[in-house]
This record gives sequence, C-alpha cells and structure tokens, in this order.
Amino acid sequence: MRKLLRLDEPFLWDENCQEELAYLKNAVTSDPILRSINIEKDVVIMCDASQTLGFGYTLLQTADDTKALHVISYGAQAVTKSQQN
Repeated sequence: MRKLLRLDEPFLWDENCQEELAYLKNAVTSDPILRSINIEKDVVIMCDASQTLGFGYTLLQTADDTKALHVISYGAQAVTKSQQN
C-alpha cells in the first residue's frame, strides 16, 4: 500500500493492498496493541486537536506485569466547517 502514496504512482488497489489492509486492521485491534479495559484501574486519556483538521484520543491503562501503558481505545474525527467556526 505504501507505493500508493508516491507522487507519480497511479492509484491501483489490488489483492496485495487488500491483504495488507486486512493485516493492519487485525494488528491494531488485537492484543498486545488493543487490550480490554480493567474497570478497577485508572484510565489515562491522551488527546490532541486541531481547529482545522480534527481531534483524536487514546485511552490507556498500565499493564499488570509492567508499568508500561497499553491502549484500550482510540479514535479520531475530522471537524466540519461549522465546527471550525
């Protein structure tokens, strides 16, 4: 799929692109990337916003065995013209 981002490359979606997309979807929605929430632990919220582009968020919790944060939810949304105003 990276070849589709090149400036002079024609946009041709083929079977390889579809397989890569399926792989990426699975990778970002499964453990260890995305884990279930533990309601007994604190949640860390990270967010960022742009008045012209949109906003995004990530909800994180610490892992049981380490102090490392792991993702429990994430999302983003573009802002509309009326929301920009």
